[in-house]
Amino acid sequence: MIRLCGREDNREVLRRTSGQPMVGVLCRMHWEMLGENPRLPHRFYFVGDEALLKLSGGRATLCGTVQDADELGAFLRFAAVSQMTALDFFPPGWHLIETNSLLLRPAGLPHDTTAVPLPGKIDTFPPAEEVLSVLESADGPITPQVARDFLYADLNARRNHGKACVYGIRKAGRLAATAGLWALSGAEGYVACVETRPDSRRQGYATALLQQLCKDFKNRTLCLICRGELVEYYGRFGFGKTGRLGLISVTQ
Repeated sequence: MIRLCGREDNREVLRRTSGQPMVGVLCRMHWEMLGENPRLPHRFYFVGDEALLKLSGGRATLCGTVQDADELGAFLRFAAVSQMTALDFFPPGWHLIETNSLLLRPAGLPHDTTAVPLPGKIDTFPPAEEVLSVLESADGPITPQVARDFLYADLNARRNHGKACVYGIRKAGRLAATAGLWALSGAEGYVACVETRPDSRRQGYATALLQQLCKDFKNRTLCLICRGELVEYYGRFGFGKTGRLGLISVTQ
């Protein structure tokens, strides 16, 4: 059975997201934001007895174990969901887009104090448009435009609700690199969008930003996802591999 969650379900929502690395903190963050602003485009559904599904436009995030994969697959199609992030779950008719390593950094772990020379101070609140510009410098334009608009609005909403903290470093006045906690909930944080403009790489910018984040949020358990070849790099900051996370898409 799949049913829409209401505010009276708060305790059960928190139970189903606990112990779910990365997907749990993302769902709890948006659940908390929705409680403050019901107009936000996030909807939550209980799936069976253990799973929680978050819908945001055409994307979904799944926490927990699903007993009836056929039912969920049909529901996702009805809701026009095209992509979903989940831990080891594949509804019928879906295929794997990519698999990334899931890393955790325990709360209270000492941070790396090695100094990294920088041309300027860390910007603790760069404008969202500049952050997206850095991301696009590496991976190309975020398309379609509606996806970019959603990401822009979502980042601003997260920061306005105290659910995200994004840092940056400038070079000659232009934002050259960015990294941040794109989801904050309780004692957890999700590190994402660690990126440097191609012409500013290998100058220690990303390292400096990650060091600062680990220092400023040392009392939180931090998680991130990355490609396999980057596991060793993030290990320098105390992140250890704890599993895999899949991004799946509906087969056309």
